[in-house]
Amino acid sequence: MFGFGVGKIDVKLNKFNFKPGDTIEGTVSLTIKKNSKANGVKVAFVGTETSSYRGANGRNQTSTKTICNVEQELDSEREYEATQMPRDYPFKIVIPSDALRGTSTGNQTADQVVGVFNMLSKSRKRTKWSIKTKLDIPMGLDVAKEIQINLNT
Repeated sequence: MFGFGVGKIDVKLNKFNFKPGDTIEGTVSLTIKKNSKANGVKVAFVGTETSSYRGANGRNQTSTKTICNVEQELDSEREYEATQMPRDYPFKIVIPSDALRGTSTGNQTADQVVGVFNMLSKSRKRTKWSIKTKLDIPMGLDVAKEIQINLNT
């Protein structure tokens, strides 16, 4: 973007729909434009929950929290040399079997009761699941990419 930055990162996944316990397989492709010192290449399976509600002051409030983060280091801290062709890093991440624990009780009736309560209190929760990758540049802009995936029971 705008011609600056040390490189480009891309992610290819085996699929986009998963269940707890599944293995996410993919490849991170990294192209470096200029030699750069970096803390490493990382990939992570991340779940974030955003809650929206009306606060005591009557204003809409939003809070976001990470409910799952499984990170894997694909390459270590070193000087990364400029490349013409992308350097590929295959990865496998197992989704924790309890990844949906905060989004569902496992009981349809209880989930419906929670849904009605949230609706009446004007509280809404949204969970986003994604694969995040980055080349961690110290004191600089990381080369990063995020891909949203689906996680269902």
